[in-house]
Amino acid sequence: MPQLAVVWLVAVIIIYTNSRLILAVGLTVTATACWMCAHLDSSWAGNSFELIELVLAAGLACAYIGMVGSIVLEALAGGALSAASNVATFSGLMHFTRIFGGSVGVAIMTRLLSVREQFHSNMLGLHVQTGAWLSSDRVRMLTAD
Repeated sequence: MPQLAVVWLVAVIIIYTNSRLILAVGLTVTATACWMCAHLDSSWAGNSFELIELVLAAGLACAYIGMVGSIVLEALAGGALSAASNVATFSGLMHFTRIFGGSVGVAIMTRLLSVREQFHSNMLGLHVQTGAWLSSDRVRMLTAD
């Protein structure tokens, strides 16, 4: 609900300001919300996330409206409305960028998770030995035997 209200507010503000400024503010606010989430620990409960959710809603609303506004203004400045072929070309470029960016992101995250899993599996294999008194003692403490 807060994001719905912020989107309309940002849509009015963007008429009087620069869309790139709104985009930059939105990305900064979103980064701030992510930074706030970096300090989570086990004492956080459901109500602890209310402020972060509000900040994230405002940041994502600003970023989305700023990005769409920038794309529309770039299309208008580039003469996309002068011919149907220009509109199709600009639309194709935007969709290519959207799909390619998502595919590259998925590939990078998949590779990162795979390498990270291999690293941690190898570290466990190096430092945990079956039958070693230290490993047995730790397992016994964790299982409360």
